[in-house]
Amino acid sequence: MNLKTCLLSCLIFGTLNGKILIQNSEILSSLKAIREVAEQFYVKNKIQYDFVFIEDDKRTFDELFYRLSAQNRLNNSYRLSSFSRNLNDVFGIINSAVIFASSCEDLHFINTHVYLANQFTKTFKFLIYLEDCGLHLIDNNIEQLIVNKQLTFKKGLIENYEFLLINDNNFLYLTTIEWFTESSCNQPQLVILNTFNKLTQQWSKKLENYKKFQDFYGCDLTLWIAPSEESSLYSNIEVLEDSNQKAAFGIVPHTFAGISEKYNFLPKFQRFEEQNGRQAEVCFDIFRLSYVMDMGMHFTASFMEIRDVIVTTPGELYTPYEKLWLPFDDLTWKFLILVFCVAFALILVVNQLPQIIKDGIYGVNIQKPALNVISTFFGIAQYKVPLKNFPRCLLIIFVFFCLIFRTCYQMTKSQEFYSFSKGLKEVVQEFYIKNEIQFDIVVINDRIKNQFELDFLIKNYGTLTHRLSSIPNKLNGIFVTTNSAVILASSCADLNFINSKVFLANQFTKSFRFLIYIQNCKLNNLQNYIEYLVVKKQLTFKKGLIENYEFLLINDGHYLKLTTIEWFTESACNHPQLVILNTFNKLTQKWSKKLKIYEKFQDFYGCNLTLWVAPDIKSSLFANIIINDENHEGRVVGLIPQIFIDLSQKYNFVPKFQRFEEEAGHLAEVCFNVFRPSSVFDMKMHFTVSFLEIRDIILTTPGELYTPYEKLWLPFDDLTWKFLIFVFCVAFAAILVINQSPKLVQEGIYGVNIQKPALNVISAFFGIAQHKVPRKSFPRCLLIIFVLFCLIFRTCYQSKMFEFMTTEPRHPSPKSFQDLKIKNYTMYTNISPKIVDKMINEDKNELPVIKQSSYDELEYLLTTQSQNSSAKTSMIIQSNTYSYYQSLFGKSLRWHQLKNVNFKVSQISFFFFINNYFLQIIDKETQRLTTAGIIDFLMLDLMRGKLVYESKKEWTVLTFERLRFGFVIWLWSCAGTVIIFLIESLFWISKWKIERSLMTDSRYKCNKHSKVHPIQDQIRDEKHPYRNEHKILFDLWLKRTFVIANK
Repeated sequence: MNLKTCLLSCLIFGTLNGKILIQNSEILSSLKAIREVAEQFYVKNKIQYDFVFIEDDKRTFDELFYRLSAQNRLNNSYRLSSFSRNLNDVFGIINSAVIFASSCEDLHFINTHVYLANQFTKTFKFLIYLEDCGLHLIDNNIEQLIVNKQLTFKKGLIENYEFLLINDNNFLYLTTIEWFTESSCNQPQLVILNTFNKLTQQWSKKLENYKKFQDFYGCDLTLWIAPSEESSLYSNIEVLEDSNQKAAFGIVPHTFAGISEKYNFLPKFQRFEEQNGRQAEVCFDIFRLSYVMDMGMHFTASFMEIRDVIVTTPGELYTPYEKLWLPFDDLTWKFLILVFCVAFALILVVNQLPQIIKDGIYGVNIQKPALNVISTFFGIAQYKVPLKNFPRCLLIIFVFFCLIFRTCYQMTKSQEFYSFSKGLKEVVQEFYIKNEIQFDIVVINDRIKNQFELDFLIKNYGTLTHRLSSIPNKLNGIFVTTNSAVILASSCADLNFINSKVFLANQFTKSFRFLIYIQNCKLNNLQNYIEYLVVKKQLTFKKGLIENYEFLLINDGHYLKLTTIEWFTESACNHPQLVILNTFNKLTQKWSKKLKIYEKFQDFYGCNLTLWVAPDIKSSLFANIIINDENHEGRVVGLIPQIFIDLSQKYNFVPKFQRFEEEAGHLAEVCFNVFRPSSVFDMKMHFTVSFLEIRDIILTTPGELYTPYEKLWLPFDDLTWKFLIFVFCVAFAAILVINQSPKLVQEGIYGVNIQKPALNVISAFFGIAQHKVPRKSFPRCLLIIFVLFCLIFRTCYQSKMFEFMTTEPRHPSPKSFQDLKIKNYTMYTNISPKIVDKMINEDKNELPVIKQSSYDELEYLLTTQSQNSSAKTSMIIQSNTYSYYQSLFGKSLRWHQLKNVNFKVSQISFFFFINNYFLQIIDKETQRLTTAGIIDFLMLDLMRGKLVYESKKEWTVLTFERLRFGFVIWLWSCAGTVIIFLIESLFWISKWKIERSLMTDSRYKCNKHSKVHPIQDQIRDEKHPYRNEHKILFDLWLKRTFVIANK
């Protein structure tokens, strides 16, 4: 009894101890998995996170809490918190957390409305560990949360569950929630990222960072255009009259369409009145500072700024009577009136004095002094001058006073305006009228004085076809419709207004020619203001737009200075400088030199210009930078650098070249790349006219070589071999049938001299001479026909065999994408896989595996893998590049081209950032080189310079490598013959022994009963047919043995 009790106790203790060990092992495995995930997604990315435990009645996390507190393996700065069912407090102070939950139902608790409402302005990264929750249960809970709880618009917050670590039996599943997958759009799906085995404590694959929303799998995303910003300038949806289809126009739809190409979604556009904006994924509107923003929305960083202005009608024109008072201000007029009042008051006082005093002051000859004052003011000649010195001095002072003010008045009214009008008229005629350039007249009407210029322009050009626009403080409308303009501005500060971001954003695709007249601006002030615009406002990469200010006509004192902005001068490189082109003297009304057309960017004064080569076109044929490992100096080869170097000699700049990985292309002046028809062009770029066209082709490794044994069957196809075998079978069948017939019939067909007809058939096929020809006509005719038949086929076989022995026949190469996929080919390309998918008009399920590689990897595969038939490699490469390498390596490149696959023609061109100053130069020069055929000549020169000329092939002998299979067949045939000989010898020896034993037994019996004379015995042996046959066979066997031995 005691023994049973002891055994039972040991059993219970062992069971409990094993259960405890298993639980401890599971906890340790879970801790290891959580720690590795947290280190990968939080610690490596330097994200501060907290531990949050959700405890319920079913189970607590005391053990996990204790072990995490004891181990403290992650970081001492991380807060360890244990909270009850109310999480509002903790989620108000954290940004990221590792949350320990017990069941799937805790997801709904975490996602409470209170939590959602408080976290609109936060971005979380949550790793949620679910202790008791299977994969199917978590799927159901997610659908219940989103569908039943109607959290459609809060999916972004549910996406804050960055990772879900699910404890499911012996595995921990690292999962996440995706809204767009291959199987569904806008529907939550649980995606398994990795699996942790608790037993082996290993992940199924390496832990890597995972980014959501990188591919939308062609799903629809809708852009909703708010009613406050529906205009053709930013975004608009119009119905086309031809097709009754809707089309979206403007900057925002175009930007949205460009993003769709990158993230693989289908853009949709809705007008504001068609559907509520909350049912669209993306919305667009203007948000002003005074708006009360809906806290249920999130906003991107603003990408454009606009200003609201108050627009009023322009002031009324001054009447001719009002214009009389314009030259002087009110204070000047008051002082003038005061002077005249003092003069008339003095005259009135003097006139009241006695005559003798009057004569003493005026003189005897002055009768009407007041009339003299008025005539002096208006410049009328004084016919009677006072005789006394005192009145004469007063008169001279007053005459000078009136002369000064009268002259100022007249210059203001006439001479100054005439001088300005003449200078502006000559500039407009020289740069616009003579070149037949349509231009607009734009007045920034914030100063009254501009009315004079406006009157002049209306008078001179009002009858022409040029449009006249007067827009107070708002140029958006005119700059949408004009290409060139004469702009009348008041001060230097107006340049900032003209160069506003709204104007820049709207003119990305325009090229302007502006003549800006600035009324009140000194030359030094303008230079300082330009530097302020470019440097302080960080318009470095928008210098092309500032260069649209083609000419600045500055009203500086007595001169009109015609200036322009140059970025390259003798004193500075790539920095704005104001250059004075000509000066107009208002007094002499002449220019300092003759007006003539001025072209910018004709001399770069030895400054550096950089050419950036995109990775898609890096090759030694077009452009490549080769670095010498010894001295680390590089040299540039290819067509594009050669063109760039030729341009540098003409325009006096120093060419620099950059590899694509060294620096971003927007820091270079000129960029170069291939643009395919399926590419989405960045609208922040401008392109030259394409000067080269290339085609993308698909190359595959050639088929494997036929083995020597396979070559034996190559001369004929399967059907021919079947018919040959059939002919020989018929021949041997006929011989077999004839051999079974009587002797008389055989001799009647073959003749008496033919013993082995089957051997004759074989001799005829192999061309061996017939030593015994049938005597009958019928077998002779059959033999002749068969000999001719065998001669024809034997000759064809031998000729084709000779051809295969002197060449290298291969198995057929793939002919289509389906063949590539069936034969497990891998396709390499340096083109983006998304572009490749659009270039290929094939079913995506029939395409092989496509891997994106660098150009260096493609070059290595192209030059090394062409002889490797077993590599099963294919690539997409430019036809020009392949032709270049063919000329470089000769016939050592044995790539096979898929003929039935045609891509669209790709264009090669230079590209620049918007309105780059170098665009027109490169465009003009490349068109000139293309028209003159120089680019084609340079391409041919590059190809010829690398050609490998091969001499004419001489005759060659058949080497042992090509003939060894014949020796192999001979050896195998000899071995087979020896084996047949041994088998036949054993057969005849065994048969001879049997016959010998029978003969011995019969002789012994005969000798025992009767004595026979030896001569009689010999006679009896000769007469005995059986013994004669045996003897003959034995003699033949001996002869054959000796003959074979001698050979």
